[in-house]
Amino acid sequence: MSIQTRVLPIFLIAISIQLFNTFQAQSAASISWTTTTQLYSEAVEDNFMISIALPERYDENNQYPVVFMADPRFAFGSAVESARAHAIGGTIPSVILVGIGYPGDQGLGRIMQIRSRDLSTVSDP
Repeated sequence: MSIQTRVLPIFLIAISIQLFNTFQAQSAASISWTTTTQLYSEAVEDNFMISIALPERYDENNQYPVVFMADPRFAFGSAVESARAHAIGGTIPSVILVGIGYPGDQGLGRIMQIRSRDLSTVSDP
């Protein structure tokens, strides 16, 4: 048995462990001053994932503009950090960011289907 034949399984196991640890760390990542909850809508009979980010120096005695965004699962972290960086730089005021999306691990096809339901206009009868 050659050295490559003996080392390759050990190398693959080490890489697998490293990748697993990386994915575990990423799934456990959090953003300060944020929370996520679910909200049930009787109108569409479905649950929504609501993500809320407060300014880092949030003061309940102050009023803040609220920015709503779709698809927080894909872009919420970037939007929060961008808004906070711009607020620190003075280009925008500190804001409360609210992301409205869908809970669970739903495929792209399902997400596009329910996005169409939720983001399309409805004509009045």
